[in-house]
Amino acid sequence: AAAKKLIFQEKVFALNGDDCSNASIAAKDEVAQAKVPWLIFASVHDGLTNPPVPVLYTSALTASIESQAQVEYALKSNAKKIAVVSMRDSWGRSRYEAVSAYMKKKGVKIVADEELAPDSNDATPVVLRLKQAGVDAVILLLYPKPGAVLLRDSAKFAFKPIFVGQSAIGDPTAFEEQVGVPGATANFVTISHVKYTPESPEVAKWREAIQAKYPGDRLSVFNLVGIGSAQVLVEALKAAGPELTRETFLKALAGLKIANPEMFGAIDCTRGDHRCNRAPAWLKKEPGGPVKVVAITPVD
Repeated sequence: AAAKKLIFQEKVFALNGDDCSNASIAAKDEVAQAKVPWLIFASVHDGLTNPPVPVLYTSALTASIESQAQVEYALKSNAKKIAVVSMRDSWGRSRYEAVSAYMKKKGVKIVADEELAPDSNDATPVVLRLKQAGVDAVILLLYPKPGAVLLRDSAKFAFKPIFVGQSAIGDPTAFEEQVGVPGATANFVTISHVKYTPESPEVAKWREAIQAKYPGDRLSVFNLVGIGSAQVLVEALKAAGPELTRETFLKALAGLKIANPEMFGAIDCTRGDHRCNRAPAWLKKEPGGPVKVVAITPVD
């Protein structure tokens, strides 16, 4: 309904946004049929960009890119027994399938395969099974709430593997507060679409702008994701030139390359691959300390 309103009532030139895969998939066919350009900024489901839809590009990391990066992070951390804890909705399933396929490709067995629902309030049985299996790395395919429940209950049973998150838990400060147990997030690392944290000096102007307009709010990593995506859209508009049409805009977007954009590791859009961002950044927050970018790991 929201997509229809924008397309037919507001008659927008293009769309920039959407941060929920389930909602994006629901709107996908409507947008494609109307031939309205759409640059997604946070939805990650691979079905949005594979196979490519002529009018749809994304500046977000997709599920398969993040899933590959999660597995590689666990392996490079010398994990011997890797578990997966996932949600089983459309969002979670897209990530789960990508993780399991990549682990199979690498010849790595999932030693424990567990599910947590989005509204879970108790992860005790899951934690006990993971601990019994001797798991030393857990790939989290979860939203913040079930993820927080898992880490909270893991701390309760002194279960301390590496917890490897993804961009749905892309704000370690908020996640630490949500877990609510001192030290429980010490072994937690997660993926971000962007290469800076809200505390980075490079984003001071945006931090000040948020504080000026919304004194009770703070700059979050999700603000940076939105800003970065909007900047990509603006660059495509500039590249399209003064004789702007949807066709010239899409042509510009299809060839858009930004080696060092303000927010992302790199942007590279092509006609054959509409996933313009393939450089996951890794965030870690020592308990009570600042959030830090510990690595950027481009994925082919």
